[in-house]
Amino acid sequence: MSLVFVCCSFFSLSFFVFSYEVVTRLASECIYLTHLDLKGCRHVTNEVAETFVSLENLVSLDVSKCALSADTVFAGVKKLKSLEFLDISRNRL
Repeated sequence: MSLVFVCCSFFSLSFFVFSYEVVTRLASECIYLTHLDLKGCRHVTNEVAETFVSLENLVSLDVSKCALSADTVFAGVKKLKSLEFLDISRNRL
């Protein structure tokens, strides 16, 4: 059983150091997440952030201290209709 599959049964996740592949699989496979904390995860780039739009149930997203640009963040956030909390501080905004 993969780490991502095990994590998908939880609705609140907090990551700090995971590989690019794990972060990408998380966004594409754990569609029922409501809270996602990726603060300081150096693998959360613009390309990875674009996969978060599939997380339709996401209520809280923390991508502070990552490597994101304003265009990517705001394009993705518009598609997350359930989102109530967003922390994008300390990015390339």
